[in-house]
Amino acid sequence: MAKVTELGYLGIGVSDGAAWKEYATQVVGMELLDEGEADRFYLRMDNWHHRIVVHTSGEDDLLYLGWRVAGPLELQEMEQETKGFGLDLELKKR
Repeated sequence: MAKVTELGYLGIGVSDGAAWKEYATQVVGMELLDEGEADRFYLRMDNWHHRIVVHTSGEDDLLYLGWRVAGPLELQEMEQETKGFGLDLELKKR
């Protein structure tokens, strides 16, 4: 059975981007990466470019998430294990 090693990233929709920027930086201590895209900004918490993408879509909901596995074999195992779940999964190598 393939095991998830860590959260890779997640994307959320929000209705109040300014409040999220303040909360993420002032309360949680994340680094804000605003790359000039009108509909999103990024939150960094470690050495990766970002872990969270905040879409200012007004949806206030989880939009997507990505989990990491140990390697290509585990990714293939995960694909086999998740077939038939009825989910819209996109398995990809990075």
